[in-house]
Amino acid sequence: MIRIAIAALLAGILSVAALYALGLMDGGMSQISQEADSEAASEIADAGEDAAPAGEEPAAGASVYTASFDAHGYYMPTSRIQTGDWVLDHLFIGHEMDFSDFRAAGEPADRVPVWMVFNHADSPVEVNELGQEYAVDNRRVRASRYRIADGSFEFDARHDEIGAIYLYGMIDPDQIQGPVEGTTGTPALTGGMELNGERLRNVSFDHWYGD
Repeated sequence: MIRIAIAALLAGILSVAALYALGLMDGGMSQISQEADSEAASEIADAGEDAAPAGEEPAAGASVYTASFDAHGYYMPTSRIQTGDWVLDHLFIGHEMDFSDFRAAGEPADRVPVWMVFNHADSPVEVNELGQEYAVDNRRVRASRYRIADGSFEFDARHDEIGAIYLYGMIDPDQIQGPVEGTTGTPALTGGMELNGERLRNVSFDHWYGD
């Protein structure tokens, strides 16, 4: 009887020890799991800080090109636009590949594929190899910010000699010149403009692909 009692007591002690060990193991695994979950949540939070939410609008002041049509080419003012001694000759928008190269290069300010060319009012005129006249004294002003989108166009820039330039409006893709047909006779870009604080309403531009 004594041997049976001792055996039973030993069995009980071993069972309690096993249950205690199992409890520690479960507690340890639970702690490890909690730590892993915490690390994963931290990584997700960090990623969320860097990633922009889907469909987020570009930051204010950012340049945008989201137009669903090809807007490249020359936009020629239909009437004289002048500030001081400088006369606007044309607005130019580059090809899609120009914008791709621009982004790939890190978007340097001296390679923005959207610009205006102003001629000095008293500039001498010469003829190029294609028989076209051009003003010798001219300035190319690249956009510091632009927006080319369906139903919306903006050009924002400043030049040391010409001053502040802001053009806003919209491009009508139906009035963009075809490769053979020539100009449509209807302005492709219409809107308003500000030159050094002077507001010009109802400015318009014909489109020309160029030679």
